[in-house]
Amino acid sequence: MKLKKIPIPVYMLAVSALGGFLHSLLYMTGLDDKGLLIPGQPAQLLLWLVTAGAVALAVLYSRQPPMPQNRKLHAVACWLLAVCILADIFLGLTEVRTRLGWLTQIAGILCCAGLIWSGACQFTGKPVFFLAHGAVCLYFALRLVSSYHNWSGTPRILDYFFSMFSLVFLALFAYHRTAADVGMGKPRMQRLCAMLALYCTFVGSPMSIAPSSLAAALWVFTDPQE
Repeated sequence: MKLKKIPIPVYMLAVSALGGFLHSLLYMTGLDDKGLLIPGQPAQLLLWLVTAGAVALAVLYSRQPPMPQNRKLHAVACWLLAVCILADIFLGLTEVRTRLGWLTQIAGILCCAGLIWSGACQFTGKPVFFLAHGAVCLYFALRLVSSYHNWSGTPRILDYFFSMFSLVFLALFAYHRTAADVGMGKPRMQRLCAMLALYCTFVGSPMSIAPSSLAAALWVFTDPQE
């Protein structure tokens, strides 16, 4: 296979894995006795350089013509994400303490229903009803807001910077998918948000990555770009 024939999403996947490795390396070698990042670590500088490269790749990809993906593979990604989100909801029921938390859990159930319906439509080749992706957008937006309290208590900015932007770009991707369902989508923005969500999802989970994060990464990576 010639190098120029490799699709940009594959390069982005490799860059995302590299960024996740560098973030994990900081946890292993770049913390002081108080658990804070030591300034000037080479891995930290490399991580920001890789991030800049990822942004450039995402912009380049957004300006290319759409490359239709396998709809059935995306359907499987939808169902997998629905299962992972549903598992997160039930495992986190005992930790919900606020109205916003309960609202996010309810939105998560609607999100799972939307993903299941979207997957069924993708698998059978039918158009997706816009409320399916709208429910996904609502869930990621509420999850972004409800996660603020957890992030605000963390002294390391890298711990929540990439996690925050992962949810931001997942919500934006779902938003543009919703717009595309009613013929008002912006394909460039959809592809841009998909690639940035892929990168931030990998980098935002140092040392280990949750199954739901992997499923979300697969969901945006297999975007059919309709």
